[in-house]
Amino acid sequence: MFGSSFSRSFRMGERPAISQAQIAATANVWYDAASPSYFQPTNPSNGASITQWNDRSAAAHNAGPTGGANKPTYATPSLNGYGSVNFTSAENLQITNVATWAASKGGFAMFVVAKLNTNTTGVRTLTQSDTGGFQLQWNSGTFQTTAASGTGTATLTADTNWHIYTQLFDGSLTGNANRLKFRYDGVDKTLNFGATTVGTTTSASTSKLNFGWDGSGNYWLGNIAEVLLFTSAQTSTQVGLIEGYLKNKWGL
Repeated sequence: MFGSSFSRSFRMGERPAISQAQIAATANVWYDAASPSYFQPTNPSNGASITQWNDRSAAAHNAGPTGGANKPTYATPSLNGYGSVNFTSAENLQITNVATWAASKGGFAMFVVAKLNTNTTGVRTLTQSDTGGFQLQWNSGTFQTTAASGTGTATLTADTNWHIYTQLFDGSLTGNANRLKFRYDGVDKTLNFGATTVGTTTSASTSKLNFGWDGSGNYWLGNIAEVLLFTSAQTSTQVGLIEGYLKNKWGL
């Protein structure tokens, strides 16, 4: 969590802001496409393949494609004059060896700025772990969010606009609807959990995190501009600060 050291540089009547230094110090993953300097090769041109998305957080969990033919490309300008990462077919990014910091977690918060392209049908995976304990995924007209073996679905209309996808998990709370929440552009969405139960921790066997695919054949087919992952539960104030930062930065 951020603790109590929020930025105080705001005018009377404005909400407090979160600084990039605070994000870098507290996030476990921070992928930011705003500058081409955050990639390998450094400073890729528009349409060039990337071999690594550098993690801007202090944790340095860099993500790379799973194979030589699966490299996504850098796209600029994409949103508010900034770049993004483009996934067009089987491109993907993955972090391996995450067991020490992503497995058996009692809470997490994930924020993703992304858009689908022309193909909005079928199953489109934004993020997923190898165990399914972390997941954000379009599926046949609904949006699925999964944490700690429980899956909630929200009815949304797929489009090709940019959105902020927020996934919140707190296993210390009681009941599916309290433990797992999904927010779409800063608004809470009602989730239908069916017969699943959201557990108290993420899977102990989590070893990989995927971005743009689910480890099989369900790819995002769109763009991702920014990803933030905190491996602890976040308060409503902290969530609002992060979403506000993303909204202002990307002009959403």
